[in-house]
Amino acid sequence: MHTKLQKVSSITGALLVNFLSRPTIYWGNMATYMMSYHVLQGHSGRLISTSWFLFIYDSGWTMGAFCAFEMARHLKPRYLIVAGIVMFSSFFLVGDLCLDISWTANVILTSITAGVGLGTFEGLVLQYYVVVWSENKGFVTSLFHSSSSAGAAIVNQFITWWVNPQNVPPELNLDEIVLFSSDEINNRVPSMFLILGGASIVFQLIGFCLLRERQSLPTVISLDEKNATSENDKNYNTFELECENEDASNQQPNNICNGETDCASQKCNYSTEYHKEEKDKTILMLLCSRDFQKLSFVYFCITQCVEVLQSFFKVYGSIWIKDDHFFSSLGTVMVLLTIVTNVIIGACLDRFGQKLCFVVLCASSSSLVLLMYFSAILNQSLYFVVTVLTFTLTSGIHSFITAAVIIDFGNKI
Repeated sequence: MHTKLQKVSSITGALLVNFLSRPTIYWGNMATYMMSYHVLQGHSGRLISTSWFLFIYDSGWTMGAFCAFEMARHLKPRYLIVAGIVMFSSFFLVGDLCLDISWTANVILTSITAGVGLGTFEGLVLQYYVVVWSENKGFVTSLFHSSSSAGAAIVNQFITWWVNPQNVPPELNLDEIVLFSSDEINNRVPSMFLILGGASIVFQLIGFCLLRERQSLPTVISLDEKNATSENDKNYNTFELECENEDASNQQPNNICNGETDCASQKCNYSTEYHKEEKDKTILMLLCSRDFQKLSFVYFCITQCVEVLQSFFKVYGSIWIKDDHFFSSLGTVMVLLTIVTNVIIGACLDRFGQKLCFVVLCASSSSLVLLMYFSAILNQSLYFVVTVLTFTLTSGIHSFITAAVIIDFGNKI
């Protein structure tokens, strides 16, 4: 019972830590108000594309994740998670302070703090406090990522409700985008960052206090491997074990389960984090693996669709559709259905394997994204449906790719 409570506490804490930690999902909604504020304040300078935020954010996330796992060899993961939480929450403060500096500085600094901060703590929370508690790695990984989608749905609604409660349409044409010229709207933009920043740090600190790291599981090895290991300590290549529970008294003990591992089922439950075969793995071996290269290539291709949607679904749609609350509702529905889709994809990954899921994701993303350009011109409802379907199916790649790598290569590196 104590172990179950720790499991529930840890997973609940991880969901809270990750609840508001996906700014890329609500960045498209937030950026429009930020650019309007910048222009109405009379600041000079070119308005660089909002897609630069995603590019720098992704680069910062990669750097933060790599440094976090390297530093985890020397520091406790909890210390690094706290540092990542503080850095990520400063994203909102930096965004508020940079509103009166320049748009370019705002995009660069907010994307760096958000990306590096999230990269620092997300992987560590997933490895040390989520995956090790369950054998259904696809499901728990999808659930973990879906929590940020749930938070983004609330944030999207809050941003529009707080900044533009009267649903004032954008009417300021600037180059190829349409912005808001109302002083009432722009005066609310700075306070938006302060409220979101305060909520973020509260959720994440509460979640951090609930995290529980699982202790190392008992070593589970076969009898033959155990005898071979006593003769040769270098034998770490085999880790195959099946625990048969029928007619055990009439069979020779070819396999044994040490410790308190449950053998009531056909196979022993164990976590890949503690596989002995992972001890000799290196990052270079992972990068040289063809399977990992294929996963990375497919991930790169599909995320292009996701990033286009996140950055431009409102900026592009506003040209043809003059209804700000429409885009708020669109963003909310996109994210809410993403929660369900991610969990379904994770469960399908456990059930049907990777190849079938890859085919579905690739086919759906490549076909639906072709319709987005024309749907906004043709019909508002059509644009709503096509955008929601495209985003929900393609965004599932985030949780899918994480679970696929963990299942194939373990979660040590």
